[in-house]
Amino acid sequence: QARAKDLKDAFLDNSIAGIICAIGGDDTYRLLPYLMEDEEFIKAVEEHPKLFTGFSDTTINHLMFYKLGLSTYYGPNFICDLGEIADEMLPYTKRAFESYLEGNESDEIISSDTWYEEREDFSRAAIGTER
Repeated sequence: QARAKDLKDAFLDNSIAGIICAIGGDDTYRLLPYLMEDEEFIKAVEEHPKLFTGFSDTTINHLMFYKLGLSTYYGPNFICDLGEIADEMLPYTKRAFESYLEGNESDEIISSDTWYEEREDFSRAAIGTER
């Protein structure tokens, strides 16, 4: 209930332009009864659309927003992408994220020309190291 209130409050706050999910997680589906039956939330989403991005468990939020007519981005989240321990975001992710912020939408998804192995070391010693 508290998590649903946080999301609702973000849509009611006109100083917030977008929502970047912290990470995936689990059981986000439990927010739906608190949001999809809340007329004030539904009206706020329709009248004050915001950028929304995230992946994994937050997919249910993307589906909810789709039902409410809001386009979202199944993409970067804070911990995995913006909070990356390298000095910079991965170039492909950075380009995509910047395009969200600029409002550039494309029907074409261009694959990254580079593959990165996932990190195994998340210690302080790894801060500033590239993948």
